[in-house]
Amino acid sequence: MICRSSDTPNRLATALHKLALAERHDAWREAHGRGLSPTQAQILSMVATRPRTVSELAADLGLTAGTVSASASALEQKGLVRKRPVPDGGRARHVVPTPAGRAA
Repeated sequence: MICRSSDTPNRLATALHKLALAERHDAWREAHGRGLSPTQAQILSMVATRPRTVSELAADLGLTAGTVSASASALEQKGLVRKRPVPDGGRARHVVPTPAGRAA
């Protein structure tokens, strides 16, 4: 089969899409095994490196602040994160992992 250079971007896009689907499937299976949604697992992973606000998490994950806030609240109910006020941040809150959250 001859690969034309004009086909290369489409082939790369298709390959990347397939890889993303496989990665998402693996993330879903792993998160589900720990009683988390994939979004919750991503949030927990991100705040393990440094506290982040809901707005920062939403921007980094490409989600709405409402979706991230709901997921962070679910993680808080599970005892895996806490929300702490941001100094001089008004209503903003940092999402911070608990010791159990770090272990997860």
